[in-house]
Amino acid sequence: MTNGNLEDAKKFASENPFLTINIKPSYLDGNHPNLSSVFARRYFTKRKQNVMIKFGNKFWSLKVICYLSRSASFCKGWTLFAKENKLEVGDVCVFELINREDIVFDLHIFRGHN
Repeated sequence: MTNGNLEDAKKFASENPFLTINIKPSYLDGNHPNLSSVFARRYFTKRKQNVMIKFGNKFWSLKVICYLSRSASFCKGWTLFAKENKLEVGDVCVFELINREDIVFDLHIFRGHN
């Protein structure tokens, strides 16, 4: 694992809102990544909602659940999404919100491995 991918991810810039997730072992072991509560409060209006993630020419449908604390996490669909994109511990994923109405993210992966 290198720190270069984290540094590259930190340099990511966009006019669109985005959130960054560092892939941890638990995220590949059945747990779902938590999303920034600030981001969730601002862009997710429902307790449960479907989102689309675009990577390359492919789309994945995931469900986001927002909790009473207003934190949120990717839920249904995360495991398949992580597997099909060959996510590994140390990868950094940037989810760029490219459509606020339909909640569509463009995914940018900064690999922590070769």
